[in-house]
Amino acid sequence: LIISTAAGILVTRVATEDDFSGQVSKQFQANSNALAVVAGVLGILGVIPGMPHFIFIAFAILFGGLAYLAHQKTIKREAEAVIAARAAPTGSEELEWKDVPIVEPLCLELAYRLIPLVDRGDESDLIKRIKAIRRKFVTEVGFLIPSVHIRDNLQLPAENYRVLLYGAEVGRGQCLPDRLLAIQPAGTEVISGIAVKDPTFGMPAVWIERNQRDDAITKGCTVVEPAVVLATHLDHLIREHSNELLGRQETQDLLDHFKMSYPKLIEDVIPKVVSVANLQRILQMLLDENVPIKDLRTIIEIASGHPDKLSNPIEVMPFIRYALRRTIVQETLGEGPSFQVLGIQPEFERLIEQSIGAGAVAPDGVIEPSLARLFGEEVIKGVQEMEANNLPPVIVSGTRTRMTFAKIAKRVCPQAIVLALGPT
Repeated sequence: LIISTAAGILVTRVATEDDFSGQVSKQFQANSNALAVVAGVLGILGVIPGMPHFIFIAFAILFGGLAYLAHQKTIKREAEAVIAARAAPTGSEELEWKDVPIVEPLCLELAYRLIPLVDRGDESDLIKRIKAIRRKFVTEVGFLIPSVHIRDNLQLPAENYRVLLYGAEVGRGQCLPDRLLAIQPAGTEVISGIAVKDPTFGMPAVWIERNQRDDAITKGCTVVEPAVVLATHLDHLIREHSNELLGRQETQDLLDHFKMSYPKLIEDVIPKVVSVANLQRILQMLLDENVPIKDLRTIIEIASGHPDKLSNPIEVMPFIRYALRRTIVQETLGEGPSFQVLGIQPEFERLIEQSIGAGAVAPDGVIEPSLARLFGEEVIKGVQEMEANNLPPVIVSGTRTRMTFAKIAKRVCPQAIVLALGPT
């Protein structure tokens, strides 16, 4: 038996650089399970009456120890292999700059139940509405926003969506693709359905079945399709963050386009008098207060007329806003001989002027916290009263305090608009 076993080992030996003893040692250590089985069998034989207990138990302990050591080595090899796999490049080629992901300026993520809203590509109602939003934005505001990238996100709740700005979420909502959203004005009769808040303006609304459309319209509700709900929310968020969407590249593209119509103005002013960075900051400040920038000629001409103030664009803003006064008033209040607005008590305005320095243009809300809180509370009351009477929430102040009042008003009531009475 011993001779036959030895002959089998020699015949089946694999040709390697190791000698015979090294191969035998590796074979013993290669499989801890086999050593554990041997240890178990020897242990059983060692407890059978009449067998040489000491020898069998001793060999059982020996093979058990070898099995343990072999098992530990196996675990170590597997751990080293995992670490090496993580450290090694994922492909055979070296990483290149093209492998660095580019953050998309605008992205719309849809849960799986909302994918049918865009599954027909350019023929989908939602896609058509998003294209219309961009086209209308260019006409009304004055620059081309980046394309809206649409992708699915299976981690979102089944009927949810969210809007990302440079990779960060700026808004989300719920949309039921098989229903209609009935927006209920105050005092209307309650409609059966899933009660929610309108994702854009927070108004009371109900998701109703499609066969309830006529009943909801009869009761005075505004009934809209799911794609309209989502597109309206997206449009609102784009306009709310339009100043962030105007980057250096968009500013340069706007100048390149404008240069075709007014080449002399651009050559003389940009960047000799007004740098691209300063112009971008001025345009962003206008967009931050929902002022269109489509009259770029006036903006550049007024800015270039005050070169001493361009180091701080806040100081040149009153002159630019005054030059755009007709556009600002028409965009805010519409066209008419007279308007109803909210005024600020002269005593309070004088107090604000004293707190920021009389004769200085108001910086970004640099006033005492107690005064800011008092003004914020009054803004909320006034805006609620104006909206209850279906009037635009417009506040009028002096030029020197307008910036401060506008910053405070936007923090407590984003829909409030603060206008100045004159250029000085």
